[in-house]
Amino acid sequence: MAEGYRPHVMKMVKDLTQNQDVQARYQEDREAVWDQYGLDAEEREAFAEPWWTTLEKVGVPPVGVIGFMIYANPDIHDGMFNMEEFAERLLGADA
Repeated sequence: MAEGYRPHVMKMVKDLTQNQDVQARYQEDREAVWDQYGLDAEEREAFAEPWWTTLEKVGVPPVGVIGFMIYANPDIHDGMFNMEEFAERLLGADA
């Protein structure tokens, strides 16, 4: 569970997952975005090398972690089980 609500962190995560302008700025200069949202050293470190536990430690709840991880790693789903594969396995490749 997230360790303490940090509104500025959640605002950045929300904006990164929903706002294309913020996404573009983050891709160009993530430190400028961190400055804009007032991230401290601990928060910057967590977002520099994001992982489930580091993001939760800086107050990002699980749904926010999922959103950010998908944004930061668009290929994160590669190799994961999906519904199309499930149907093929269940019904056979000819279905």
